[in-house]
Amino acid sequence: MKCKQAQSGLALSSVLVLMSLLAWVALSSWRQVVTHALLLNAQADHLRAQQQAQATLMWAKQLIQEKTNSQLPNHLQAWSQFRQQLPWDGCRNGFCAFGNDNLSPGLSFWKTQTQHARALPAEFSIHGDNKAWYWIEVLPDAQRVKAQAADPFVYRITVLAQGVKPASLVVQQAMWQSDADPLNTGRWLSWKTLLE
Repeated sequence: MKCKQAQSGLALSSVLVLMSLLAWVALSSWRQVVTHALLLNAQADHLRAQQQAQATLMWAKQLIQEKTNSQLPNHLQAWSQFRQQLPWDGCRNGFCAFGNDNLSPGLSFWKTQTQHARALPAEFSIHGDNKAWYWIEVLPDAQRVKAQAADPFVYRITVLAQGVKPASLVVQQAMWQSDADPLNTGRWLSWKTLLE
């Protein structure tokens, strides 16, 4: 009889240890699943912001190509007037000028200039809101000016796209040049990511 009581006490403690071990494994697995889901959501939001930035670059390029904006110059004399309308080292209404060195400012500048940018229209936004901004710098290209090209400019487009989460911020910058051949749409000269 004493042997049976000792066995039932051992069985109970063994079952309790086994159940607590299983509960710990289940909670660990659950925590890993939740962490993985959060990471996937953050990555998906960041990828949407990247897509938004690339779509905004295409939108700005289309604006330049169509020349629907009367503010964009189409020859050198118009460029001089265009520059006089802009602040010396700043932006207005999505157009920028930065002194004579043609150097674009860094990331911290662009993050604070959204009030002077052009917003991607909400109907073209991935999120359906204005969470992407762009700036266009019009720069004369010495070779194209010398060759008397129809469009003697190179355009530096900077895009800032914000995802749903504050950490999902993408800033990209590209140089684009129109083509003299009307069958071609132009070409990208460079493309870089300032923040990803």
